[in-house]
Formats: sequence, C-alpha cells, structure tokens
Amino acid sequence: MPKVTTQLKEAALVVRTKTEKHLQPADTKAILGHVIVLLRQYYVAELPPEIHEGLARQWVSVLKEFPEWAIENAITAWLIRDKRGRKPVPGQIHDLAAQQVSKSRAVIALCDRVRCASLHVEPEPEPEMTPEEREEANRRVSALVAEARRNLAMGPEVLKNRAGRTGRTDEENI
Repeated sequence: MPKVTTQLKEAALVVRTKTEKHLQPADTKAILGHVIVLLRQYYVAELPPEIHEGLARQWVSVLKEFPEWAIENAITAWLIRDKRGRKPVPGQIHDLAAQQVSKSRAVIALCDRVRCASLHVEPEPEPEMTPEEREEANRRVSALVAEARRNLAMGPEVLKNRAGRTGRTDEENI
C-alpha cells in the first residue's frame, strides 16, 4: 500500500460514503414489489393467505441486505438466464444480487484498507473475487479516488453548481 496522505485518506472517505449510499438496502415494500412482479410470471398455487405471507417474509429476509437496484438487476439476470421457465427460489436471487454488489463492496474494502493503513491497523480480509472482478474493482477505486481528489480541489461551491447542471443523483454518479 502506498504512503497514505491526508488527501488520499479524505478521498477514500468520500468514496466510501458515496458507495455506502449506493448500497443502501431496499425497504420491504420495494423488495415485495419486485418479488411479486417476478413470481407473477409463474404458476402460483392456491394457498391460504398465511402461507403466502410466510413466503413473502422469507423473500424479504433473504434479500433485505441488498439495494433495490441490485435486486432488480438480479431478477433481470434470472429472467435472461432461465431458459426452462423454472420459478426461482430466494437463494438464487440472493446469489445474483450478491454478484451485483460485489464490486461496490470491494470498493468499500479498499477504502477501509486506506483508512487502516493511515492508522497503522490491520484491515479486515478483502471479499473473495475473481481476478477480473478484482481488476475492475481496482480500476473503479482508482477512478473514484481521482474524482474525489479533483472534487476536493474544486471546493464545495463548484461541486454544487456542477451537480445542478447534470441533474444526476449521487447514485447515478457512482
């Protein structure tokens, strides 16, 4: 790890904060909405309402750690990959959602490594990734750190004006 300057530490904090916001878990209503739309495409047996409620609670329990965009992308990935028309189970969508957020979680891990290096503390082990995912995460962190450094150099007034021009939210900028 290179020498951690104050500027690098501040940039890592900015990147981590933006990435955490990007990974904000979906609320129960959003999860259920996506799951209902997904499962409506498949046969649903006539079951008592209590059973349907229990199944809904299971889906929410399994997917509650993920942001809405990751759940939506996971469902889309399932629909594209499933050529046999089989109804998914919660764990399958969970695994696809985990793939969706793996790069963002790697970014947070790398930012934590910068923070730990500045404090001379041993960081937590990095999440498991393929070499391609690791390379992409490193590339993304480098780009985010460079952007954060530019933003720190510009000052808050310039950033506010720039954000107003693009009309994009923080999540869209990540």
